Amino acid sequence: MEVQTLTQLTKVKYGQTQLLVRKEELFVFYATFIANEYCRLRMRPGDTVLDFGANVGDFTVKAASKLRGDGRVIAIEPSRKNIEIIRENLEMNNAKNVDICGCAISGSDGYVYLDGDGSVISKASPDTNEKKERVRALSIDSFLEEYGLKNRKDLVVKMDIEGAEKYAFKSMSFMRSIREISMELHGLENVQNIPGVLVNQGFRISQYKTFDEVRETMKSIALHPLDFLRLERMSRHLALRGFLATINSKNPVAGISYDEFKIIYASKKT
Repeated sequence: MEVQTLTQLTKVKYGQTQLLVRKEELFVFYATFIANEYCRLRMRPGDTVLDFGANVGDFTVKAASKLRGDGRVIAIEPSRKNIEIIRENLEMNNAKNVDICGCAISGSDGYVYLDGDGSVISKASPDTNEKKERVRALSIDSFLEEYGLKNRKDLVVKMDIEGAEKYAFKSMSFMRSIREISMELHGLENVQNIPGVLVNQGFRISQYKTFDEVRETMKSIALHPLDFLRLERMSRHLALRGFLATINSKNPVAGISYDEFKIIYASKKT
């Protein structure tokens, strides 16, 4: 990894997991390991887990740990900088059975340009610009075909692709392949439309809310209290500040606070 990239990162620890994350993005680690935003996903050994929008691999590493080497995780991430960090984090945690797909999910196959520097707010754009990173784009159906997932009906999916989720849910093949999915919905169009599309395809929907955030955070504190205290010191008390904001009706979790951004979970009705 480039020295310049390393200087922008810090190492954090929670239990047996150690991760390199951007210093200004400790909230990403908190979301996955402390607030446990994807808590409803029931990952088991033998599963195939798709991590759309893997960022630095925080959820990828967590999923690989849940599978215990039996199953498969595919991390889908367009940014080359992030892919470098994912590889470091996989090696650091001895994570097995993980494939990395260096692409963006889009409406069609080709190339798009990445806005941002690979950080959590980066997103793919069709606009050409020599200062932007040119990345491969795949439709969701092409992705499923390329990775041999076309006829599956048992995929576990985490998705955070900054608004591009609208392309994924135009595919009947993709929806038929999902056993359960937890995702961030970005933008009013996606928030309003995608839950209804999933319900029509036989999914049961729930939303990540303040109660879930508090419950999961308390569980995480109890599980590894010393690691949590170290994280709080490193992040200038990110969880405490979030708690104080929440009791003042200003929950800092965007999926809870804003109409145009929601975190939902969907599973097939049985």
